[in-house]
Parts: sequence; structure tokens; C-alpha cells
Amino acid sequence: MKKSTTYIQSATSSLHDTKVTLTDKHFSVKHTRLLNMTDAATHKTSTMRCYICGETSKDYNNLSIKKEVTPETLQFGLSILHARIRLFESILHVAYKLPVQKWQLRSEDEKVIVKQRKMEIQEEFRTKMGLLVDVHKPGCSNTNDGNTGRRIFADPELGRGNHRH
Repeated sequence: MKKSTTYIQSATSSLHDTKVTLTDKHFSVKHTRLLNMTDAATHKTSTMRCYICGETSKDYNNLSIKKEVTPETLQFGLSILHARIRLFESILHVAYKLPVQKWQLRSEDEKVIVKQRKMEIQEEFRTKMGLLVDVHKPGCSNTNDGNTGRRIFADPELGRGNHRH
């Protein structure tokens, strides 16, 4: 990756400005290439893999797998795919525990309340958006994947309906 990144940066720096004249006004356009995740991903064998950790969507939610991050890939920004999934899961977990307002559940009553709230939230996503959220899926950790994250954040107005807190 470092070799291809260096090549792209070198090729970009050798570009000449483009001169443009419009209605007797002269403009000079300087070309600047900002590397992004697409450039970083060119060293991967598949575009279906995260360019930061190299995992496929099948393994994103499997926290038992240690994900190796190459620090130089962070210069390209964060993957929107990872961000959507992780943000959505964080919001879900806070929403599940709102009735008890505790992160750690110690009593059986608290666990029952949170389990019930989780089922209510899952049912709302199923009926309003046709999505199965936070459900165990054989071969994967759960149904919270990139497509779910994309759909959830694509329609923020949908989430502003009547909610029970």
C-alpha cells in the first residue's frame, strides 16, 4: 500500500495547473489529490473488506476476533460502514437500558425490564422498517450489518415518531 500511495502522491505533485479563461477573467486551477479509502483499499484482495482492519461484514460484530489495524490506513478517514454499525449498536444498547438507567444489570427485575424493552424496540424496527435488528444470525454475530446501518440512518425522520420512554 505504501508504494501505491507514494506513487499517487508523486504523480499528483507533478501535475501542472490548468489555466482557464472565462469572460475575460483568468483562472488557475491547482490539482490536489486527497487520498481516500478507495485508494487505501487497492491493496486488499476484495473491496468487500474493511480497508482499516481487513475484516469482511461477516466478522465485523465478532468481538472475539482481534482486528489488526494498520495505523497508516487511518490517514484515509474512518469507514462509514463501521461508523454506522457501531453508532447504531451504541444507540440500541442505550435505548434498551433507558427504563433502568443503568449500564450494568444486577437484579433479575432489571434484566427482565431491559429484555422486554429490547423486544419492543426490535418489534418497532420490524413493523416500521421491515428490519430485524440485534438478532443472532447463524454464521455471524447478529443482523446489525452495513445494510441495516445504511437504512437506519437514511431516514432520520422515521425515528422521530411517538416513542415510549
